[in-house]
Amino acid sequence: MIEPLIRQLSQRDQLTDDERKQLAAAFTGRRVVSAGQEIVSDGSRPLFSQLLVSGIAGRQKILADGSRQITAIHVPGDFMDLHGFLLKRLAHGVIAISTCTLLEVTHETLRRITETSPHLTRMLWLDTCQWRRKTRPLGGAKVGHLGRQAGNGGRA
Repeated sequence: MIEPLIRQLSQRDQLTDDERKQLAAAFTGRRVVSAGQEIVSDGSRPLFSQLLVSGIAGRQKILADGSRQITAIHVPGDFMDLHGFLLKRLAHGVIAISTCTLLEVTHETLRRITETSPHLTRMLWLDTCQWRRKTRPLGGAKVGHLGRQAGNGGRA
């Protein structure tokens, strides 16, 4: 189920067989989240990070007037909150735009990876840095259209 992540990381550098096995063994939890359900709460202190393996999710901030601002879209292969491992408290929430399947890796497991696999660690952080660099606020109409497409199997 981690093939989307492997494909994404392999676009930047080659992963060894050992690194692939280490990634596959790292994920100990799996859950399915329905469209509209909160995946990660703004301000939470998660003990694990989540990989999106199917569906579409959105990073969000709740604004002072109570409205929601979608700041990024997550697609399969995205670690939606890997940076929570270092930050300890998230400054955003994540919501499912369509039904999503998630895999979980504990922060303790991530700590072990950082101590034993420097190349894999660099690959994961490079992926996170590249992803965060592309994050931009999205307009509500565009997100609404995307949500309709996701609910219709990609058809407008």
